[in-house]
Amino acid sequence: MVAFTRVLMSWRLIGLGLVGASCLVVLVACGGGGGGGSGGSASLSTPAAAALTPATAPAVSTLRLAMPRQGITANELAVIVAEGDALSESIAAEYQAARGIPAANMIRVKLGTSADSISAADFALLKADIDAKLPAGVQATVLTWTTPYRVTGTCSMSITSALALGYDAKYCGSGCVE
Repeated sequence: MVAFTRVLMSWRLIGLGLVGASCLVVLVACGGGGGGGSGGSASLSTPAAAALTPATAPAVSTLRLAMPRQGITANELAVIVAEGDALSESIAAEYQAARGIPAANMIRVKLGTSADSISAADFALLKADIDAKLPAGVQATVLTWTTPYRVTGTCSMSITSALALGYDAKYCGSGCVE
């Protein structure tokens, strides 16, 4: 009897104002809980609830509440690897193993990694290569190299921003030209 009281009291506390057998069945099926007395005996506050006892309560079944997924899955993530760069290759292999990234989502590109920046023209070719190799359903990319880290042309922009937004001066700050 105490469990039934606690379920009804927890719903009444949040102001839903639901009483009666149908409310109780849903709450019991969802687990209910919270609020209520400290154990022992408790009184039921409504006539409809007072008529329910474990013997007279309707049968319940387990209900599942589907919450929206948070984050992305390994299938929705691509790892971009600078082919031939030992650090990039090592980081990519470790990341793939740790996160379970599918082999199809490991994108290998030819990229010089000795300079801090890449020209806007070379970046356009790199982006086209990456876009052509990305599997359907990929929502995010991980870059596994340390340089180049910026794209230069009419302005200077981080390579991660340029890949996500496209290289465009409208995304550059006023003090970011090289």
